[in-house]
Amino acid sequence: MKKKYLWFTGGISVLLIVAAALLLFPVMGAKNANDKVYVAAEDAGRIDVISPKSRSVIAKIDLANKEDADGTMYMAHNVQVAPDGKSVWVTANAMANHTASLKTRILNNLFPTAYADEGHDEASTSSDQVVVINPLTDKITRRIDIGSDLHLAHVVLTPDSRFALVSSQNKGDVYKIDTETFKVVATAKAKTNAQPHGLRISPDGKYAYVALMGDKSIGKLSLSTLAFEYIPLNGTPVQTGITTDGKYALASVFTDKSMAIVDTATSNIRYAKLPSDAKGPLQLYPLSDARYAYVADQGNDFGQPAGNSLYKVDVQQAKTVQTIPVGTAPHGVVVSPDDRYTYVTNMESNDVSVVDNNAGKEVARIKVGKKPNGISYWTKQ
Repeated sequence: MKKKYLWFTGGISVLLIVAAALLLFPVMGAKNANDKVYVAAEDAGRIDVISPKSRSVIAKIDLANKEDADGTMYMAHNVQVAPDGKSVWVTANAMANHTASLKTRILNNLFPTAYADEGHDEASTSSDQVVVINPLTDKITRRIDIGSDLHLAHVVLTPDSRFALVSSQNKGDVYKIDTETFKVVATAKAKTNAQPHGLRISPDGKYAYVALMGDKSIGKLSLSTLAFEYIPLNGTPVQTGITTDGKYALASVFTDKSMAIVDTATSNIRYAKLPSDAKGPLQLYPLSDARYAYVADQGNDFGQPAGNSLYKVDVQQAKTVQTIPVGTAPHGVVVSPDDRYTYVTNMESNDVSVVDNNAGKEVARIKVGKKPNGISYWTKQ
């Protein structure tokens, strides 16, 4: 009896020690149990919400406007969490305005005859929209009509979350939206046929760096004057990024299969060439150390076979230091705030790769809606 009692009390002690250890050193994923990853499932017309903890889709937000008489479907092209974590912003193109595929309407200038049989010019009375979502409820709270046949590409927000910037691929405009009134308060106009697509804002909130696909340049947009300066590149950029220290603006250069590295103080440019078997980079995302960036090698839609690699690029040395196999046609990239994981949308395998950055390998793959495009990470503040 005495031995049993001692074992029992000893068991309680062990349980107390384990409980205390869990409080001090939570199990992997428990620290960010409420975090979410938002995925623009473009052809599915919705936003899929992923739990990083369970690595599964926990919500699907249909972008169709139930109040629209013609039941217009909206294609979710890009998604961005506001820096203050209070809202999630989506570029949503009316389906009739978006009948041509991404390869036709975005990069047709690269191969003007390759996809001549795709898409058509069907008109629509529905407006392309910016949709705002409450991340606490995952419900749509606002629909902001911008205009018809714009192909709204990417959306970003100023560091104070006070304004959103939205690029129009077709019209060549960048719209400035007041996030309190949800009104377009100003429009920046790029040069003719510039085709603004991806864009990011400098940490000081003074400039946006815009990938001008038609102009083969980065547009440095002053947020105070809404005037562009143009930084010529040796190929067609698709998305930009800014290192956390603000020293470098980055751009994925599809046709050159490289990442451009621009010194923001001097506008001097270096190029980090991707491996010789690269298919063509789309989105990129710098780590918080300002030293490395991850680049998704999509290929696929632009006269190239589909890629299946995520590249880690050393910004300072301008070279690729690691190649990580992921899904088919990797497109969008986002890194968790602690730099531990990278999430990649794979447009052809219709899933999201989860990459362990420390291990340098894919550790999970999560099925999502068709043609996952933009991706953004939310953590409760």
